[in-house]
Amino acid sequence: MQSDKETVVIVDDEELVLTSLSTYLSLETDYAVMTFASAPDTLQFIAAQDIDLVVSHFLMPEMDGISFLTEVRRLRPHVPRVILTGYADKENAVRRSAKSTRLTRTYRPFSRRC
Repeated sequence: MQSDKETVVIVDDEELVLTSLSTYLSLETDYAVMTFASAPDTLQFIAAQDIDLVVSHFLMPEMDGISFLTEVRRLRPHVPRVILTGYADKENAVRRSAKSTRLTRTYRPFSRRC
């Protein structure tokens, strides 16, 4: 993938979230947006392509977001990583994500206050 734009990669098992984030970023920013419904497919892409940001859902069927972003860190240590969660037990999500350094947490549904 050759582009002058910075690339944001989004992985989420919920199509509505992928569509919403992709549409918003495509309309409101100059980012090239790549979306994936599968963490393993996303890792293959990240291993082969230069990227600038990764956004991942916390709970996914094939691989949880923390494990996924830990692998992203191994592949691309300089790339910022953001994790999204609608997890009812936010303290547990925060505790788990805190073990993986330099993660930004964003809660779903999206709101200005968490």
